[in-house]
Amino acid sequence: MNRLAHLSIIVLAYPLVVLADSSQCGFITDSDQRAYCRATSGDGESHCGFIQNDDLRALCRAEASGRQSECGFIRDDNKRALCRAKTHE
Repeated sequence: MNRLAHLSIIVLAYPLVVLADSSQCGFITDSDQRAYCRATSGDGESHCGFIQNDDLRALCRAEASGRQSECGFIRDDNKRALCRAKTHE
């Protein structure tokens, strides 16, 4: 196997990380997920206020603002830990 073919296999084996484009968030039918998408893809923390699920709203505020202190409002232990891992102060 030549070097180029080997490199191609390695590149294809790893998924690419793609940041969400806020214009694509409008296609999400779930209103909570749509607001979360908009807030975390750069449209601002204000979109988090439209989220009805308390835990998701707190996660949204934490991710959109970068304030780890927002994670403390999440009731579920695992989601709270995930929130803290995703945000860095």
